[in-house]
Amino acid sequence: MGLFDIFKRSESHGETRRAQPAGKAGQTPDFDKLAERTQQDKTKESLDALWGAVYALEDWYMIAAGEPPNVGPFIGVIEDKPFVFVFTEPEKAAEAAKNRGLVDKNGDPHLLAIPVAGFVKTVETYLEKGIFGVYFNDCKNAFYTPLTDVKSMFQFHRGGSDKSV
Repeated sequence: MGLFDIFKRSESHGETRRAQPAGKAGQTPDFDKLAERTQQDKTKESLDALWGAVYALEDWYMIAAGEPPNVGPFIGVIEDKPFVFVFTEPEKAAEAAKNRGLVDKNGDPHLLAIPVAGFVKTVETYLEKGIFGVYFNDCKNAFYTPLTDVKSMFQFHRGGSDKSV
């Protein structure tokens, strides 16, 4: 089991099933460049471009923590605050897992692919556990948002397209 051993949690039942990694060929924006531009410019346009791309994704990828059947996303601490570590691409998640030593006995990372809308529906659960925010891409150009903003950002960037959230 390795990089392409990604699991996808069913929105309706919390079940975990195998999923394929995100496609290539221009389907995923360059989040490093978007985040770098936002950190430099700090403009509404750069923020909208970054967050619009984040919320346009079908899935967010996470490093799996725990053992089946009790698997959930890795929670890390940044500046004394707990964050759900989320990645825009499975390759970024796998690289971060390896860099942090979050691998199995064979050195392979295990990842989760969670539908964005499904994650948004679980925000209250994370808040109840004392999780502060969502930390994206755990790299030089990492970025974050407080969990309290996730639902409204989702609705703003998806145009209110999913009223069930």
